[in-house]
Amino acid sequence: MKMYQKHLNAIEQSQSIPLFAFKDWCTKQLSISEELFSRIFKIDNAKTSNHSHFLVSIKDQSLFNEYFSRFKFSSKDNKVGATLHGNSKKGKIDGGVLNFKHHFFDKHGVSVCFSDCSTDFEPSSKHLLLIENLNNFLIPNDVLVGISEKYLGSNVIWSKGTEISSKQYTSFLNKYESITCFLDFDLGGFGVFKSLKNSLASKSILRFYHPENLATYLRLFGKQMTDKQVLSLRKYQNIPELSDIVQELLSLKIDGRRTYRFLEQEALQISLENKI
Repeated sequence: MKMYQKHLNAIEQSQSIPLFAFKDWCTKQLSISEELFSRIFKIDNAKTSNHSHFLVSIKDQSLFNEYFSRFKFSSKDNKVGATLHGNSKKGKIDGGVLNFKHHFFDKHGVSVCFSDCSTDFEPSSKHLLLIENLNNFLIPNDVLVGISEKYLGSNVIWSKGTEISSKQYTSFLNKYESITCFLDFDLGGFGVFKSLKNSLASKSILRFYHPENLATYLRLFGKQMTDKQVLSLRKYQNIPELSDIVQELLSLKIDGRRTYRFLEQEALQISLENKI
């Protein structure tokens, strides 16, 4: 039960409440002014065992119902409960949806629905390919240059940025023997990979896709890093699956000069393999 509900129950049961905390909540959440508060409630100034607590009673039942009747209703669903009480954004959904394809080149997929970290949906492969950005998920041609064909037969999930690292999906991801992460080559992508590595079972082989000729793509289409980003990037050198990629980002040179660049995965939808 939320604290404000406990306060309201206490008022109706003639029990003392922390007055100033309750008034502050009324002001911030319900825009109840000091004047309106005094019309709705009567405050008994008699001392209680807790000096911050006061007996508060209902003075105007009609006004009380207008502002507080919604709080008599509740739901086990956090999102529904928050909506009933006037602020749906404060309630988290106990579920999620993943966009799933059985194979890399499938034109159509399915939505895999999760509730309380579980789903009845079963993988159709022992291997999984995670694709961070929607464009690469929808239009797979010329993506994943040089990747083994066995991974192109993997199940595919659009990871939607950081969402895939939610605990909602951990049990499902642990069903795979191997997971290849095709994420942006930047701090965001590396951060998601680190989160997955920390949350998944050790039996799952997790790899970060390292394209052929990454340096060429970086020179042509890379985005310049800030000094702060370079420092943050170096922290990922200690992760074995990322060390080679991070080293390539840190050792990039253009016209003999060291430069530091990130790469978004959509750039790989232009195949350079026959042009360099």
